[in-house]
Amino acid sequence: MENNKWYRKSFSGRSLLAKILLIGGLICGIYFLLFFDTSVQVPEQEFMGQTFGGERVNNIGLMQDRQNGIYLGFGAAAVGLVLEFLNKRKKVEN
Repeated sequence: MENNKWYRKSFSGRSLLAKILLIGGLICGIYFLLFFDTSVQVPEQEFMGQTFGGERVNNIGLMQDRQNGIYLGFGAAAVGLVLEFLNKRKKVEN
């Protein structure tokens, strides 16, 4: 057989963890950044012939959840990126 190293490539636990954190963190961060809705519907009420409510308003609790999700997602992606960088650096030294 030829002396090619590409078929002997194996994943270490740290490498797998780094890839999971990087991909999962990016998916989580992008979801909270682009798709998470922080508004809620206000019920419509009628009082003395006037109609009040019926529109959407921002919910502070949902805004905090969105902020935490963005921090957690992109933070996990950053940790995964650092772990992957350290794995590549360790392989080059060997």
